[in-house]
Amino acid sequence: MTLSDTEVGSLWLENFAREDRQLARKLLDAFALDSWTSARARLLDLLRTEISTAQKTGTVWVIPAMDTGDIRSANHLHQNEPLVPFENFEPGMDIPSMPGSEGLIGHLLRDVQGKGVLSSATPISVLRNKKLRTIILVTDTIETGAQVAKYVRALLRNPTLKSWRSFHWIELKIVAYAVSREGEKALSHLGNVDSLRFIRRAPTIRSLPWPTDAIADAISLCRRYGRGSAVLGYGDQASLFGFQDRVPNTVPRIFRQTGADWAPLFEGRGGRLVPTGVIGELLDSSEAPVAHDDVVAAVRQERLSISIHKQQRESNRDILAALALLRASPERASLLGLALDLTQAEVSALLDYLVSQGWTSDSHSLTQSGIAELAAGKRKLRRVERRPSPVNPQPYYPESLR
Repeated sequence: MTLSDTEVGSLWLENFAREDRQLARKLLDAFALDSWTSARARLLDLLRTEISTAQKTGTVWVIPAMDTGDIRSANHLHQNEPLVPFENFEPGMDIPSMPGSEGLIGHLLRDVQGKGVLSSATPISVLRNKKLRTIILVTDTIETGAQVAKYVRALLRNPTLKSWRSFHWIELKIVAYAVSREGEKALSHLGNVDSLRFIRRAPTIRSLPWPTDAIADAISLCRRYGRGSAVLGYGDQASLFGFQDRVPNTVPRIFRQTGADWAPLFEGRGGRLVPTGVIGELLDSSEAPVAHDDVVAAVRQERLSISIHKQQRESNRDILAALALLRASPERASLLGLALDLTQAEVSALLDYLVSQGWTSDSHSLTQSGIAELAAGKRKLRRVERRPSPVNPQPYYPESLR
């Protein structure tokens, strides 16, 4: 089931003029609402894997990626006062009325504490005595990347941590459940992050595997019907991701706004709470089967969109769709996770496979072999006419083997 199939979704579509409803429906069905219960289990599994790898080099310190605004408020700090851990705030501090996502991450981190894994409340003296080697920041979602970037900068204002980092004695890693393409790009430019590991891609309107004109139309729709400021969401992110209890403020206004003449999709303060009825109707909007034909049609591979469904294996359809996207532009490698509903690890494995077969280069450009493989995928399967069974029921034995 998709969001447009729910009762609330159907009423929300009535907000739009008839000529805009088809696009509004398509945009609504691109919205992903994941179950936090499932997300927590997958994030915990990934975090344990990263901790196990990091422990090979020494002690690991696991902390939540906190909002710097919440830290200032809880510590009564001036807006312009630089945040310095262990001086004017504690990385493991309890924040009154801790926001939902940070509270959930805090509970998750309790499940990974153990030998060689230090809690977020560990003082700097213990970090020194235990010879800290890896800091792992954990969060549920990364949209613009600004919040995590601010917290990383704050951590490294501590003279001791900054010194350890400059001598390459410690590594700083980030683990998240969902990361947008824009958020990943922002953190890649930060320079102080050694790795970013995540489960799935958080969709945004701009990162949808749609034609450029369709994305422009969707942005225009949000601007025309959105009310108030930041009609595309905080930072103009235009996010299409949330959990089945709440959505972030990076989601466009048309999904969150309320009014006497507007049937809301979400509810509560700021329109960020998912109605209980929707949760009951919606099993998981991200579990819909991948529409490989739509993915390749979006990059103008019309013949392939007709023949791709004849591939019996899902993995073969993923390979052909990936080749089609990379043929349009090697930069579309960042869209594979969202377009094909693959995890970060699955995308890496797929890209490695394409290189191993000689179909793409290390920079994700198609080789001549890759172009040929893509062309072969467009060909229709040959039809073999079935011959009628012989009428004579007696077994047939050849008179000669020649």
